[in-house]
Amino acid sequence: MIDPRTKLHIFHDDNAVFSDYSDEAADYLRDPFTMALVSAEDYLYIGFRKPFNAVYAKMDTANTVSNQFTAEVYTASGWASVDLNDESKGWTRDGFMTWE
Repeated sequence: MIDPRTKLHIFHDDNAVFSDYSDEAADYLRDPFTMALVSAEDYLYIGFRKPFNAVYAKMDTANTVSNQFTAEVYTASGWASVDLNDESKGWTRDGFMTWE
């Protein structure tokens, strides 16, 4: 069993219908999974028990159409926008997504 203290928690919000991809995304050696972000109303929540400033997106089949991402972090004052450096170019290739 994967220790929940050592993995990212990943949730997709599709108009208040939530899907949990935490277990599927926890290990590069697991089978690939499909996650479709199809509309501007979709949200992807990525969390960890400690602060972090990067995630790596590994694509078996990359998108053919680039997505536009914005990033926010949750602070004591609520959600705050951050500058996102997206090396995956909208999930059209493998790459890091980093922020300060």
